[in-house]
Amino acid sequence: MREFPEIEQMPTVTSTELNLPFTVCIDKQKCLLIIYSAFVILALFEPDYIATTPVHSIFQIARYIAVLSTVFIFVIRKINLNALIIGTTIFEVWLLFSTVVNGAAIDVWIKNCAYVIVLTLFVQIVLEMDAHILPLTLSAVLGFYTHINTICRILYPDGMYTYLSKYRNCWFLGYDNPSCMMIHLAITVALFRIVYYKNHYLIWDWSVLISGFWFIFIQNIATAIIAEVVFSVFMIVSRNKLIRKCFSKATLIVGALFFLFFMIQFINIQDNAIFSFIFNTLGKSITYMGRSRIWSVAWKEIQAGGWIFGKGLQSSEMYLRFFGGRSWINVHSYYLQVIFEGGFLAFVILLGIFICTAVRFDKGRYGYAYMPLLASLLAIMTMWQTEAYRDLIKYGFIILSLMYNADLFDSDKEHCTSRIQFVFHRS
Repeated sequence: MREFPEIEQMPTVTSTELNLPFTVCIDKQKCLLIIYSAFVILALFEPDYIATTPVHSIFQIARYIAVLSTVFIFVIRKINLNALIIGTTIFEVWLLFSTVVNGAAIDVWIKNCAYVIVLTLFVQIVLEMDAHILPLTLSAVLGFYTHINTICRILYPDGMYTYLSKYRNCWFLGYDNPSCMMIHLAITVALFRIVYYKNHYLIWDWSVLISGFWFIFIQNIATAIIAEVVFSVFMIVSRNKLIRKCFSKATLIVGALFFLFFMIQFINIQDNAIFSFIFNTLGKSITYMGRSRIWSVAWKEIQAGGWIFGKGLQSSEMYLRFFGGRSWINVHSYYLQVIFEGGFLAFVILLGIFICTAVRFDKGRYGYAYMPLLASLLAIMTMWQTEAYRDLIKYGFIILSLMYNADLFDSDKEHCTSRIQFVFHRS
Protein backbone atom coordinates (compact mmCIF):
# COMPACT_ATOMS: atom_id res chain seq x y z
CA MET A 1 0.00 0.00 0.00
CA ARG A 2 1.14 3.53 -0.68
CA GLU A 3 1.92 5.72 2.30
CA PHE A 4 0.55 9.23 2.44
CA PRO A 5 1.86 12.08 4.56
CA GLU A 6 -0.34 13.22 7.36
CA ILE A 7 -2.52 16.16 6.47
CA GLU A 8 -1.30 19.07 8.56
CA GLN A 9 -3.84 20.02 11.21
CA MET A 10 -4.82 23.65 10.90
CA PRO A 11 -4.56 25.81 14.04
CA THR A 12 -7.69 26.25 16.10
CA VAL A 13 -9.49 29.57 15.94
CA THR A 14 -10.72 30.20 19.48
CA SER A 15 -13.97 31.77 20.62
CA THR A 16 -11.98 34.63 22.21
CA GLU A 17 -10.46 35.58 18.87
CA LEU A 18 -13.81 35.47 17.07
CA ASN A 19 -15.93 36.51 20.04
CA LEU A 20 -18.09 33.40 19.51
CA PRO A 21 -19.53 30.95 22.09
CA PHE A 22 -17.83 27.97 20.41
CA THR A 23 -14.49 26.83 19.05
CA VAL A 24 -14.05 26.25 15.32
CA CYS A 25 -11.53 23.72 14.00
CA ILE A 26 -11.34 23.70 10.21
CA ASP A 27 -8.96 21.96 7.84
CA LYS A 28 -8.68 24.51 5.05
CA GLN A 29 -7.13 22.01 2.65
CA LYS A 30 -10.09 19.67 2.98
CA CYS A 31 -12.58 22.52 2.58
CA LEU A 32 -10.85 23.72 -0.57
CA LEU A 33 -10.72 20.18 -1.95
CA ILE A 34 -14.47 19.76 -1.39
CA ILE A 35 -15.18 23.08 -3.12
CA TYR A 36 -12.88 22.23 -6.04
CA SER A 37 -14.33 18.72 -6.42
CA ALA A 38 -17.94 19.92 -6.32
CA PHE A 39 -17.16 22.71 -8.79
CA VAL A 40 -15.57 20.38 -11.37
CA ILE A 41 -18.45 17.89 -11.12
CA LEU A 42 -21.02 20.67 -11.51
CA ALA A 43 -19.16 22.13 -14.48
CA LEU A 44 -18.46 18.91 -16.39
CA PHE A 45 -21.80 17.20 -15.72
CA GLU A 46 -24.12 19.86 -17.05
CA PRO A 47 -27.75 18.63 -17.19
CA ASP A 48 -29.17 18.75 -20.71
CA TYR A 49 -32.04 20.98 -19.65
CA ILE A 50 -29.54 23.67 -18.57
CA ALA A 51 -28.18 23.65 -22.14
CA THR A 52 -31.57 24.94 -23.33
CA THR A 53 -31.44 27.98 -21.00
CA PRO A 54 -29.28 31.14 -20.79
CA VAL A 55 -27.47 29.57 -17.81
CA HIS A 56 -25.67 27.35 -20.33
CA SER A 57 -23.16 30.14 -21.06
CA ILE A 58 -22.18 30.20 -17.38
CA PHE A 59 -21.58 26.44 -17.46
CA GLN A 60 -19.38 26.86 -20.54
CA ILE A 61 -17.17 29.36 -18.73
CA ALA A 62 -17.12 27.09 -15.66
CA ARG A 63 -15.93 24.18 -17.82
CA TYR A 64 -12.96 26.16 -19.11
CA ILE A 65 -12.05 27.12 -15.55
CA ALA A 66 -12.47 23.50 -14.39
CA VAL A 67 -10.21 22.19 -17.17
CA LEU A 68 -7.46 24.77 -16.60
CA SER A 69 -7.54 24.41 -12.82
CA THR A 70 -7.42 20.59 -13.05
CA VAL A 71 -4.41 20.58 -15.37
CA PHE A 72 -2.70 23.21 -13.22
CA ILE A 73 -3.24 21.30 -9.96
CA PHE A 74 -2.18 18.02 -11.58
CA VAL A 75 1.13 19.57 -12.65
CA ILE A 76 2.06 21.61 -9.56
CA ARG A 77 1.19 18.83 -7.10
CA LYS A 78 3.04 16.23 -9.20
CA ILE A 79 0.12 13.79 -9.09
CA ASN A 80 0.86 10.19 -10.02
CA LEU A 81 0.78 9.65 -13.79
CA ASN A 82 -0.45 6.07 -13.77
CA ALA A 83 -1.16 3.50 -16.49
CA LEU A 84 -4.87 4.36 -16.63
CA ILE A 85 -4.23 8.04 -17.33
CA ILE A 86 -1.59 7.19 -19.93
CA GLY A 87 -3.82 4.58 -21.61
CA THR A 88 -6.84 6.89 -21.63
CA THR A 89 -4.78 9.73 -23.11
CA ILE A 90 -3.37 7.44 -25.82
CA PHE A 91 -6.88 6.22 -26.63
CA GLU A 92 -8.33 9.72 -26.94
CA VAL A 93 -5.31 11.10 -28.83
CA TRP A 94 -5.59 8.24 -31.32
CA LEU A 95 -9.25 9.17 -31.89
CA LEU A 96 -8.11 12.76 -32.47
CA PHE A 97 -5.45 11.59 -34.95
CA SER A 98 -8.02 9.46 -36.79
CA THR A 99 -10.39 12.44 -36.91
CA VAL A 100 -7.73 14.75 -38.34
CA VAL A 101 -6.63 12.18 -40.95
CA ASN A 102 -10.23 11.69 -42.10
CA GLY A 103 -11.14 15.37 -41.94
CA ALA A 104 -13.99 14.50 -39.58
CA ALA A 105 -15.57 16.37 -36.65
CA ILE A 106 -12.71 17.74 -34.50
CA ASP A 107 -15.24 19.77 -32.51
CA VAL A 108 -16.75 16.49 -31.28
CA TRP A 109 -13.35 15.55 -29.82
CA ILE A 110 -13.06 18.91 -28.08
CA LYS A 111 -16.58 18.73 -26.65
CA ASN A 112 -16.39 15.12 -25.48
CA CYS A 113 -13.10 13.23 -25.65
CA ALA A 114 -10.94 15.97 -24.16
CA TYR A 115 -13.13 15.99 -21.06
CA VAL A 116 -12.58 12.25 -20.55
CA ILE A 117 -8.86 12.94 -20.13
CA VAL A 118 -9.58 15.85 -17.79
CA LEU A 119 -11.89 13.70 -15.67
CA THR A 120 -9.27 10.97 -15.22
CA LEU A 121 -6.82 13.65 -14.06
CA PHE A 122 -9.47 15.12 -11.76
CA VAL A 123 -10.30 11.76 -10.17
CA GLN A 124 -6.60 11.04 -9.58
CA ILE A 125 -6.06 14.45 -7.96
CA VAL A 126 -8.93 14.13 -5.50
CA LEU A 127 -8.30 10.49 -4.64
CA GLU A 128 -4.62 11.10 -3.90
CA MET A 129 -5.32 14.18 -1.77
CA ASP A 130 -8.25 12.69 0.16
CA ALA A 131 -9.88 9.57 -1.26
CA HIS A 132 -13.14 9.96 0.63
CA ILE A 133 -13.94 13.40 -0.76
CA LEU A 134 -14.78 12.18 -4.27
CA PRO A 135 -17.63 9.77 -3.37
CA LEU A 136 -18.99 12.46 -1.06
CA THR A 137 -19.10 15.20 -3.71
CA LEU A 138 -20.27 12.83 -6.44
CA SER A 139 -23.14 11.63 -4.27
CA ALA A 140 -24.03 15.19 -3.25
CA VAL A 141 -24.00 16.77 -6.73
CA LEU A 142 -25.28 13.86 -8.84
CA GLY A 143 -27.78 12.94 -6.14
CA PHE A 144 -29.07 16.52 -6.21
CA TYR A 145 -29.42 16.30 -9.99
CA THR A 146 -31.18 12.94 -9.67
CA HIS A 147 -33.74 14.31 -7.21
CA ILE A 148 -34.48 17.31 -9.43
CA ASN A 149 -34.93 14.97 -12.40
CA THR A 150 -37.32 12.77 -10.42
CA ILE A 151 -39.38 15.77 -9.33
CA CYS A 152 -39.55 16.99 -12.93
CA ARG A 153 -40.64 13.51 -14.04
CA ILE A 154 -43.51 13.64 -11.55
CA LEU A 155 -44.55 17.18 -12.48
CA TYR A 156 -44.16 16.66 -16.24
CA PRO A 157 -44.98 13.00 -16.97
CA ASP A 158 -45.05 13.67 -20.73
CA GLY A 159 -41.70 15.46 -20.75
CA MET A 160 -40.47 19.01 -20.13
CA TYR A 161 -39.26 19.77 -23.65
CA THR A 162 -38.68 18.18 -27.06
CA TYR A 163 -35.32 16.80 -28.18
CA LEU A 164 -34.37 16.91 -31.89
CA SER A 165 -37.95 17.83 -32.76
CA LYS A 166 -39.05 14.29 -32.05
CA TYR A 167 -38.44 13.01 -28.52
CA ARG A 168 -40.60 14.55 -25.82
CA ASN A 169 -39.53 12.29 -22.95
CA CYS A 170 -36.86 14.74 -21.81
CA TRP A 171 -36.53 16.03 -18.27
CA PHE A 172 -33.91 17.87 -16.23
CA LEU A 173 -31.13 15.42 -17.13
CA GLY A 174 -32.26 15.24 -20.74
CA TYR A 175 -33.54 12.42 -22.92
CA ASP A 176 -34.34 9.37 -20.81
CA ASN A 177 -31.74 6.96 -22.29
CA PRO A 178 -28.57 9.02 -21.71
CA SER A 179 -29.88 10.53 -18.48
CA CYS A 180 -30.00 7.04 -16.99
CA MET A 181 -26.20 6.86 -17.15
CA MET A 182 -25.74 9.90 -14.90
CA ILE A 183 -28.36 8.46 -12.57
CA HIS A 184 -26.53 5.13 -12.60
CA LEU A 185 -23.31 6.82 -11.49
CA ALA A 186 -25.22 8.56 -8.69
CA ILE A 187 -26.63 5.19 -7.61
CA THR A 188 -23.17 3.63 -7.70
CA VAL A 189 -21.45 6.16 -5.44
CA ALA A 190 -24.43 6.26 -3.07
CA LEU A 191 -24.38 2.48 -2.67
CA PHE A 192 -20.58 2.48 -2.32
CA ARG A 193 -20.84 4.96 0.55
CA ILE A 194 -23.59 2.93 2.19
CA VAL A 195 -21.64 -0.32 2.01
CA TYR A 196 -18.19 1.15 2.74
CA TYR A 197 -19.15 3.28 5.73
CA LYS A 198 -21.80 0.84 7.00
CA ASN A 199 -23.57 2.60 9.87
CA HIS A 200 -21.97 5.98 9.12
CA TYR A 201 -23.72 6.68 5.82
CA LEU A 202 -26.24 9.46 5.34
CA ILE A 203 -29.95 9.07 4.73
CA TRP A 204 -29.17 11.14 1.64
CA ASP A 205 -27.50 8.17 -0.01
CA TRP A 206 -30.57 5.99 0.50
CA SER A 207 -32.76 8.73 -0.97
CA VAL A 208 -30.53 8.85 -4.07
CA LEU A 209 -30.85 5.07 -4.49
CA ILE A 210 -34.64 5.18 -4.25
CA SER A 211 -35.01 8.22 -6.51
CA GLY A 212 -32.61 6.86 -9.13
CA PHE A 213 -34.02 3.36 -9.31
CA TRP A 214 -37.57 4.73 -9.44
CA PHE A 215 -36.83 6.87 -12.50
CA ILE A 216 -35.05 4.08 -14.39
CA PHE A 217 -37.79 1.53 -13.85
CA ILE A 218 -40.70 3.94 -14.38
CA GLN A 219 -39.24 4.85 -17.78
CA ASN A 220 -39.15 1.17 -18.83
CA ILE A 221 -35.93 1.58 -20.82
CA ALA A 222 -34.81 -1.94 -21.69
CA THR A 223 -31.06 -1.24 -21.72
CA ALA A 224 -31.08 0.61 -18.40
CA ILE A 225 -33.40 -1.89 -16.72
CA ILE A 226 -31.25 -4.86 -17.77
CA ALA A 227 -28.13 -3.05 -16.60
CA GLU A 228 -29.61 -2.17 -13.21
CA VAL A 229 -30.95 -5.70 -12.73
CA VAL A 230 -27.48 -7.05 -13.47
CA PHE A 231 -26.04 -4.47 -11.07
CA SER A 232 -28.48 -5.42 -8.29
CA VAL A 233 -28.16 -9.19 -8.76
CA PHE A 234 -24.38 -8.94 -8.68
CA MET A 235 -24.53 -6.98 -5.43
CA ILE A 236 -26.85 -9.56 -3.86
CA VAL A 237 -24.93 -12.70 -4.85
CA SER A 238 -21.53 -11.17 -4.03
CA ARG A 239 -22.54 -10.82 -0.37
CA ASN A 240 -21.61 -14.49 -0.05
CA LYS A 241 -17.83 -14.74 0.34
CA LEU A 242 -17.57 -18.01 -1.57
CA ILE A 243 -19.65 -16.72 -4.49
CA ARG A 244 -17.73 -13.45 -4.44
CA LYS A 245 -14.45 -15.33 -4.58
CA CYS A 246 -15.62 -17.44 -7.52
CA PHE A 247 -17.61 -14.96 -9.58
CA SER A 248 -16.39 -11.46 -8.76
CA LYS A 249 -13.22 -11.64 -10.81
CA ALA A 250 -13.12 -8.38 -12.74
CA THR A 251 -10.80 -9.70 -15.45
CA LEU A 252 -13.14 -12.56 -16.31
CA ILE A 253 -16.18 -10.27 -16.36
CA VAL A 254 -14.51 -7.69 -18.59
CA GLY A 255 -13.29 -10.37 -20.98
CA ALA A 256 -16.73 -12.00 -21.05
CA LEU A 257 -18.49 -8.75 -21.94
CA PHE A 258 -16.07 -7.96 -24.75
CA PHE A 259 -16.62 -11.51 -25.96
CA LEU A 260 -20.38 -10.94 -25.74
CA PHE A 261 -19.99 -7.97 -28.09
CA PHE A 262 -18.47 -10.19 -30.80
CA MET A 263 -21.13 -12.86 -30.18
CA ILE A 264 -23.87 -10.30 -30.79
CA GLN A 265 -22.20 -8.77 -33.82
CA PHE A 266 -21.01 -11.92 -35.62
CA ILE A 267 -23.08 -14.86 -34.35
CA ASN A 268 -26.39 -13.11 -33.63
CA ILE A 269 -26.88 -14.83 -30.26
CA GLN A 270 -29.90 -12.60 -29.72
CA ASP A 271 -31.80 -15.04 -31.94
CA ASN A 272 -31.47 -17.66 -29.19
CA ALA A 273 -34.74 -18.53 -27.44
CA ILE A 274 -33.33 -17.42 -24.08
CA PHE A 275 -32.77 -13.90 -25.35
CA SER A 276 -36.10 -13.79 -27.17
CA PHE A 277 -37.78 -14.52 -23.84
CA ILE A 278 -36.04 -11.51 -22.27
CA PHE A 279 -37.04 -9.23 -25.13
CA ASN A 280 -40.63 -10.49 -25.07
CA THR A 281 -40.80 -9.86 -21.32
CA LEU A 282 -39.61 -6.29 -21.81
CA GLY A 283 -41.93 -5.85 -24.79
CA LYS A 284 -39.03 -4.97 -27.10
CA SER A 285 -38.01 -6.06 -30.58
CA ILE A 286 -35.34 -8.76 -30.90
CA THR A 287 -33.61 -6.50 -33.44
CA TYR A 288 -32.62 -4.32 -30.45
CA MET A 289 -35.19 -1.74 -31.49
CA GLY A 290 -33.76 -1.57 -35.01
CA ARG A 291 -30.14 -1.32 -33.86
CA SER A 292 -29.14 -4.48 -35.76
CA ARG A 293 -29.83 -2.62 -39.04
CA ILE A 294 -27.50 0.20 -37.96
CA TRP A 295 -24.81 -2.32 -37.02
CA SER A 296 -25.09 -3.99 -40.40
CA VAL A 297 -24.56 -0.70 -42.23
CA ALA A 298 -21.69 0.21 -39.91
CA TRP A 299 -19.90 -3.11 -40.57
CA LYS A 300 -20.21 -2.59 -44.32
CA GLU A 301 -18.68 0.88 -43.99
CA ILE A 302 -15.83 -0.51 -41.89
CA GLN A 303 -15.15 -3.28 -44.40
CA ALA A 304 -15.19 -0.77 -47.24
CA GLY A 305 -12.31 1.10 -45.60
CA GLY A 306 -11.40 2.06 -42.05
CA TRP A 307 -9.95 -1.05 -40.46
CA ILE A 308 -6.88 0.80 -39.18
CA PHE A 309 -7.74 4.49 -38.86
CA GLY A 310 -11.50 4.27 -38.81
CA LYS A 311 -13.51 7.18 -40.14
CA GLY A 312 -12.81 9.66 -37.35
CA LEU A 313 -15.26 11.09 -34.85
CA GLN A 314 -18.62 11.80 -36.43
CA SER A 315 -21.15 14.47 -35.60
CA SER A 316 -24.87 13.68 -35.47
CA GLU A 317 -25.30 15.20 -38.93
CA MET A 318 -22.53 12.96 -40.32
CA TYR A 319 -24.18 9.85 -38.92
CA LEU A 320 -27.47 10.86 -40.47
CA ARG A 321 -25.74 11.06 -43.84
CA PHE A 322 -24.04 7.70 -43.29
CA PHE A 323 -27.11 5.77 -42.19
CA GLY A 324 -30.01 7.79 -43.52
CA GLY A 325 -32.30 7.19 -40.54
CA ARG A 326 -33.68 10.16 -38.64
CA SER A 327 -32.73 8.74 -35.23
CA TRP A 328 -29.46 7.13 -36.27
CA ILE A 329 -27.18 9.74 -34.72
CA ASN A 330 -24.66 7.16 -33.46
CA VAL A 331 -23.87 3.48 -34.01
CA HIS A 332 -25.86 2.45 -30.90
CA SER A 333 -23.02 0.20 -29.70
CA TYR A 334 -20.04 1.95 -28.18
CA TYR A 335 -17.68 -0.93 -28.91
CA LEU A 336 -18.66 -0.93 -32.58
CA GLN A 337 -18.57 2.86 -32.67
CA VAL A 338 -14.96 2.82 -31.43
CA ILE A 339 -14.07 0.53 -34.35
CA PHE A 340 -16.10 2.64 -36.76
CA GLU A 341 -14.46 5.92 -35.68
CA GLY A 342 -10.97 4.83 -34.62
CA GLY A 343 -10.39 1.49 -36.29
CA PHE A 344 -9.47 -1.78 -34.62
CA LEU A 345 -6.37 -0.21 -33.07
CA ALA A 346 -8.61 2.08 -31.00
CA PHE A 347 -10.68 -0.95 -29.98
CA VAL A 348 -7.54 -2.82 -28.86
CA ILE A 349 -6.40 0.20 -26.81
CA LEU A 350 -9.84 0.39 -25.15
CA LEU A 351 -9.73 -3.34 -24.40
CA GLY A 352 -6.26 -2.87 -22.89
CA ILE A 353 -7.53 -0.09 -20.60
CA PHE A 354 -10.31 -2.32 -19.28
CA ILE A 355 -8.09 -5.38 -18.83
CA CYS A 356 -5.36 -3.35 -17.10
CA THR A 357 -7.89 -1.89 -14.66
CA ALA A 358 -9.53 -5.27 -14.05
CA VAL A 359 -6.21 -7.05 -13.38
CA ARG A 360 -5.15 -4.34 -10.91
CA PHE A 361 -8.54 -4.53 -9.18
CA ASP A 362 -8.28 -8.32 -8.90
CA LYS A 363 -4.81 -8.09 -7.37
CA GLY A 364 -6.23 -5.90 -4.62
CA ARG A 365 -8.54 -8.72 -3.48
CA TYR A 366 -11.09 -6.23 -2.26
CA GLY A 367 -13.98 -7.18 -0.02
CA TYR A 368 -17.70 -6.60 -0.37
CA ALA A 369 -17.40 -2.86 0.26
CA TYR A 370 -15.83 -2.45 -3.19
CA MET A 371 -18.31 -4.60 -5.09
CA PRO A 372 -20.49 -1.59 -6.11
CA LEU A 373 -17.60 -0.42 -8.30
CA LEU A 374 -17.24 -3.77 -10.06
CA ALA A 375 -21.01 -4.18 -10.33
CA SER A 376 -21.24 -0.70 -11.84
CA LEU A 377 -18.57 -1.46 -14.42
CA LEU A 378 -20.52 -4.58 -15.36
CA ALA A 379 -23.72 -2.52 -15.75
CA ILE A 380 -22.01 0.17 -17.83
CA MET A 381 -20.37 -2.37 -20.13
CA THR A 382 -23.81 -3.95 -20.56
CA MET A 383 -25.24 -0.57 -21.59
CA TRP A 384 -22.36 -0.03 -24.01
CA GLN A 385 -23.45 -3.12 -25.92
CA THR A 386 -26.44 -1.19 -27.30
CA GLU A 387 -25.80 2.50 -26.54
CA ALA A 388 -23.17 4.95 -27.75
CA TYR A 389 -24.30 8.37 -26.59
CA ARG A 390 -21.28 10.62 -26.06
CA ASP A 391 -22.37 11.39 -22.51
CA LEU A 392 -22.25 7.69 -21.64
CA ILE A 393 -18.51 7.48 -22.09
CA LYS A 394 -17.18 9.74 -19.34
CA TYR A 395 -19.19 7.93 -16.67
CA GLY A 396 -17.54 4.65 -17.58
CA PHE A 397 -14.07 6.16 -17.25
CA ILE A 398 -14.91 7.55 -13.81
CA ILE A 399 -15.82 4.04 -12.65
CA LEU A 400 -12.59 2.74 -14.19
CA SER A 401 -10.64 5.42 -12.31
CA LEU A 402 -12.31 4.53 -9.01
CA MET A 403 -11.57 0.84 -9.55
CA TYR A 404 -7.97 1.44 -10.60
CA ASN A 405 -7.33 3.55 -7.50
CA ALA A 406 -9.39 1.49 -5.04
CA ASP A 407 -6.33 0.97 -2.84
CA LEU A 408 -6.31 4.68 -1.99
CA PHE A 409 -9.52 4.36 0.02
CA ASP A 410 -7.93 2.01 2.55
CA SER A 411 -4.61 3.88 2.44
CA ASP A 412 -6.47 7.06 3.39
CA LYS A 413 -8.53 5.51 6.16
CA GLU A 414 -6.90 7.66 8.83
CA HIS A 415 -8.53 10.69 7.17
CA CYS A 416 -11.98 9.10 7.08
CA THR A 417 -13.32 11.18 9.97
CA SER A 418 -14.46 14.70 9.36
CA ARG A 419 -11.86 17.43 9.83
CA ILE A 420 -14.51 20.14 9.94
CA GLN A 421 -15.64 20.25 13.55
CA PHE A 422 -17.75 22.65 15.58
CA VAL A 423 -17.05 22.03 19.26
CA PHE A 424 -19.57 23.89 21.39
CA HIS A 425 -18.86 24.94 24.94
CA ARG A 426 -20.16 27.44 27.44
CA SER A 427 -18.59 30.87 27.52
